[in-house]
Amino acid sequence: MKPIVRIGLVFGLIYMIIRIVFFQAQLDQNELGKMLTFCNLLLVMLAIFFAVRTSHKAQKAEERTFIADFKAGMQAAGVYIVVFSCFYMLYYKVIDTDFLSGQVAKRVHNDLELINHEIAGGKKVFIYDDGAVKLENSLLSEISTPRDTIDFYYERYQKNLTFHQSYNSITFDISVSVLGLLILSLFYSVCISVLIRRFSGKLTV
Repeated sequence: MKPIVRIGLVFGLIYMIIRIVFFQAQLDQNELGKMLTFCNLLLVMLAIFFAVRTSHKAQKAEERTFIADFKAGMQAAGVYIVVFSCFYMLYYKVIDTDFLSGQVAKRVHNDLELINHEIAGGKKVFIYDDGAVKLENSLLSEISTPRDTIDFYYERYQKNLTFHQSYNSITFDISVSVLGLLILSLFYSVCISVLIRRFSGKLTV
Protein backbone atom coordinates (compact mmCIF):
# COMPACT_ATOMS: atom_id res chain seq x y z
CA MET A 1 0.00 0.00 0.00
CA LYS A 2 1.32 3.43 -0.94
CA PRO A 3 2.27 5.64 2.03
CA ILE A 4 -0.05 8.43 0.88
CA VAL A 5 -3.02 6.07 0.57
CA ARG A 6 -2.20 4.69 4.01
CA ILE A 7 -2.19 8.22 5.46
CA GLY A 8 -5.68 8.87 4.10
CA LEU A 9 -6.93 5.55 5.49
CA VAL A 10 -5.41 6.11 8.93
CA PHE A 11 -6.97 9.53 9.38
CA GLY A 12 -10.29 8.26 8.00
CA LEU A 13 -10.24 5.45 10.58
CA ILE A 14 -9.42 7.94 13.33
CA TYR A 15 -12.51 9.94 12.43
CA MET A 16 -14.63 6.78 12.41
CA ILE A 17 -13.44 5.91 15.92
CA ILE A 18 -14.13 9.43 17.19
CA ARG A 19 -17.62 9.40 15.66
CA ILE A 20 -18.50 6.04 17.22
CA VAL A 21 -17.17 7.17 20.62
CA PHE A 22 -19.37 10.27 20.41
CA PHE A 23 -22.36 8.08 19.54
CA GLN A 24 -21.75 5.60 22.36
CA ALA A 25 -21.25 8.40 24.90
CA GLN A 26 -24.24 10.31 23.41
CA LEU A 27 -22.07 13.39 23.06
CA ASP A 28 -23.55 14.10 19.63
CA GLN A 29 -26.88 14.93 21.29
CA ASN A 30 -25.63 18.21 22.78
CA GLU A 31 -23.37 21.15 21.97
CA LEU A 32 -20.30 18.90 22.03
CA GLY A 33 -21.62 17.29 18.87
CA LYS A 34 -20.44 20.37 16.96
CA MET A 35 -16.87 19.32 17.75
CA LEU A 36 -17.27 16.50 15.21
CA THR A 37 -17.26 19.05 12.41
CA PHE A 38 -14.02 20.60 13.67
CA CYS A 39 -12.50 17.13 14.13
CA ASN A 40 -13.41 16.29 10.55
CA LEU A 41 -11.82 19.46 9.17
CA LEU A 42 -8.72 19.02 11.33
CA LEU A 43 -8.21 15.38 10.36
CA VAL A 44 -8.52 15.98 6.62
CA MET A 45 -6.06 18.88 6.96
CA LEU A 46 -3.59 16.69 8.86
CA ALA A 47 -3.96 13.91 6.27
CA ILE A 48 -3.09 16.39 3.52
CA PHE A 49 -0.19 17.82 5.51
CA PHE A 50 1.45 14.45 6.15
CA ALA A 51 0.81 13.32 2.57
CA VAL A 52 2.41 16.44 1.09
CA ARG A 53 5.30 16.20 3.54
CA THR A 54 5.84 12.52 2.70
CA SER A 55 5.70 13.19 -1.03
CA HIS A 56 8.04 16.16 -0.73
CA LYS A 57 10.64 14.18 1.20
CA ALA A 58 10.43 11.21 -1.17
CA GLN A 59 11.36 13.31 -4.20
CA LYS A 60 14.87 14.35 -5.11
CA ALA A 61 15.53 18.05 -4.57
CA GLU A 62 15.70 18.82 -8.30
CA GLU A 63 12.50 16.86 -9.00
CA ARG A 64 10.29 18.45 -6.36
CA THR A 65 7.36 20.31 -7.89
CA PHE A 66 4.31 22.07 -6.56
CA ILE A 67 2.08 19.91 -8.75
CA ALA A 68 3.47 16.68 -7.29
CA ASP A 69 2.93 17.94 -3.75
CA PHE A 70 -0.57 19.13 -4.56
CA LYS A 71 -1.50 15.78 -6.11
CA ALA A 72 -0.23 13.96 -3.05
CA GLY A 73 -2.40 16.09 -0.81
CA MET A 74 -5.49 15.55 -2.94
CA GLN A 75 -4.82 11.81 -3.16
CA ALA A 76 -4.76 11.49 0.63
CA ALA A 77 -7.85 13.71 0.88
CA GLY A 78 -9.60 11.57 -1.74
CA VAL A 79 -8.96 8.39 0.24
CA TYR A 80 -10.14 10.13 3.44
CA ILE A 81 -13.35 11.30 1.73
CA VAL A 82 -14.09 7.83 0.36
CA VAL A 83 -13.66 6.33 3.83
CA PHE A 84 -15.81 9.14 5.28
CA SER A 85 -18.60 8.58 2.73
CA CYS A 86 -18.68 4.78 3.07
CA PHE A 87 -18.64 5.07 6.85
CA TYR A 88 -21.57 7.47 6.94
CA MET A 89 -23.62 5.34 4.56
CA LEU A 90 -23.25 2.48 7.05
CA TYR A 91 -23.57 4.75 10.08
CA TYR A 92 -26.96 6.14 9.04
CA LYS A 93 -28.30 2.76 7.90
CA VAL A 94 -26.91 0.46 10.62
CA ILE A 95 -25.53 2.28 13.68
CA ASP A 96 -27.63 5.41 14.26
CA THR A 97 -30.70 4.82 12.12
CA ASP A 98 -32.72 7.51 13.92
CA PHE A 99 -30.16 10.31 13.62
CA LEU A 100 -31.58 12.06 10.54
CA SER A 101 -35.22 11.61 11.58
CA GLY A 102 -34.23 13.01 14.97
CA GLN A 103 -32.75 16.08 13.30
CA VAL A 104 -36.00 16.58 11.37
CA ALA A 105 -38.07 16.20 14.54
CA LYS A 106 -35.88 18.70 16.40
CA ARG A 107 -36.22 21.35 13.69
CA VAL A 108 -39.96 20.84 13.26
CA HIS A 109 -40.59 20.89 17.04
CA ASN A 110 -38.71 24.19 17.29
CA ASP A 111 -40.72 25.68 14.42
CA LEU A 112 -44.04 24.52 15.85
CA GLU A 113 -43.17 25.77 19.32
CA LEU A 114 -42.66 29.26 17.93
CA ILE A 115 -45.86 29.31 15.93
CA ASN A 116 -47.90 27.84 18.80
CA HIS A 117 -46.63 30.61 21.02
CA GLU A 118 -47.38 33.25 18.38
CA ILE A 119 -50.92 32.30 17.38
CA ALA A 120 -52.15 30.11 20.24
CA GLY A 121 -50.57 31.60 23.34
CA GLY A 122 -48.44 28.52 23.88
CA LYS A 123 -51.24 25.97 23.46
CA LYS A 124 -50.13 23.01 21.34
CA VAL A 125 -52.46 23.52 18.41
CA PHE A 126 -49.82 22.24 16.02
CA ILE A 127 -47.99 19.07 17.01
CA TYR A 128 -45.42 16.81 15.38
CA ASP A 129 -46.34 13.18 15.82
CA ASP A 130 -45.37 9.99 14.01
CA GLY A 131 -43.46 11.87 11.31
CA ALA A 132 -46.29 14.27 10.47
CA VAL A 133 -47.51 17.75 11.42
CA LYS A 134 -50.97 17.46 12.95
CA LEU A 135 -53.65 19.89 14.05
CA GLU A 136 -55.30 19.55 17.47
CA ASN A 137 -58.87 20.48 16.53
CA SER A 138 -60.03 20.12 20.12
CA LEU A 139 -58.03 23.22 21.10
CA LEU A 140 -59.26 25.50 18.31
CA SER A 141 -62.23 26.69 20.35
CA GLU A 142 -59.85 27.92 23.07
CA ILE A 143 -57.99 30.41 20.87
CA SER A 144 -59.09 33.55 19.06
CA THR A 145 -57.00 33.10 15.92
CA PRO A 146 -59.18 32.87 12.74
CA ARG A 147 -59.47 29.42 11.20
CA ASP A 148 -58.14 30.71 7.86
CA THR A 149 -54.91 31.75 9.56
CA ILE A 150 -54.57 28.38 11.25
CA ASP A 151 -55.18 26.54 7.95
CA PHE A 152 -52.60 28.75 6.27
CA TYR A 153 -49.93 27.85 8.83
CA TYR A 154 -50.94 24.21 8.75
CA GLU A 155 -50.34 24.00 4.99
CA ARG A 156 -47.14 25.98 5.35
CA TYR A 157 -45.70 23.60 7.93
CA GLN A 158 -46.71 20.58 5.91
CA LYS A 159 -44.53 21.97 3.11
CA ASN A 160 -41.75 22.80 5.58
CA LEU A 161 -41.81 19.22 6.82
CA THR A 162 -41.39 17.91 3.29
CA PHE A 163 -38.44 20.25 2.83
CA HIS A 164 -36.82 19.18 6.11
CA GLN A 165 -37.24 15.51 5.24
CA SER A 166 -35.64 16.01 1.81
CA TYR A 167 -32.87 18.18 3.25
CA ASN A 168 -32.06 15.53 5.86
CA SER A 169 -31.97 12.53 3.54
CA ILE A 170 -28.88 10.30 3.65
CA THR A 171 -27.95 11.05 0.03
CA PHE A 172 -28.29 14.81 0.41
CA ASP A 173 -26.43 14.93 3.72
CA ILE A 174 -23.47 12.91 2.47
CA SER A 175 -23.35 14.73 -0.89
CA VAL A 176 -23.14 18.14 0.81
CA SER A 177 -20.47 16.87 3.23
CA VAL A 178 -18.39 15.39 0.40
CA LEU A 179 -18.65 18.56 -1.67
CA GLY A 180 -17.57 20.67 1.31
CA LEU A 181 -14.63 18.37 2.02
CA LEU A 182 -13.52 18.44 -1.62
CA ILE A 183 -13.53 22.24 -1.74
CA LEU A 184 -11.64 22.47 1.56
CA SER A 185 -9.20 19.79 0.41
CA LEU A 186 -8.34 21.82 -2.69
CA PHE A 187 -7.73 24.86 -0.51
CA TYR A 188 -5.71 22.92 2.09
CA SER A 189 -3.63 21.17 -0.58
CA VAL A 190 -2.67 24.45 -2.23
CA CYS A 191 -1.83 26.20 1.06
CA ILE A 192 0.08 23.30 2.61
CA SER A 193 2.03 22.62 -0.58
CA VAL A 194 3.08 26.26 -0.78
CA LEU A 195 4.02 26.40 2.91
CA ILE A 196 6.05 23.21 2.86
CA ARG A 197 7.92 24.33 -0.26
CA ARG A 198 8.55 27.74 1.28
CA PHE A 199 10.01 26.31 4.45
CA SER A 200 12.10 23.88 2.44
CA GLY A 201 13.39 26.77 0.31
CA LYS A 202 11.70 25.60 -2.89
CA LEU A 203 9.10 27.79 -4.54
CA THR A 204 9.57 26.83 -8.20
CA VAL A 205 6.78 25.07 -10.03
